[in-house]
Amino acid sequence: MVMRKLRTQMRWIMLAIVVAFLFSTFLMYEGRGTRRGPRPSSNGAMEDYEVAQVNGRPLMR
Repeated sequence: MVMRKLRTQMRWIMLAIVVAFLFSTFLMYEGRGTRRGPRPSSNGAMEDYEVAQVNGRPLMR
């Protein structure tokens, strides 16, 4: 009985999976853009930011 119900609702289940995947991908890349990047300083110039660490020391842009 439950399997028959799942089979009849397969189109909506697959659509929900695709939407969830696209939404999570968007959030992943959107979050990456807000965490890194140059930040404006008080005088309007862009500040350096850390892009990696080499031997425990930050490597700045």
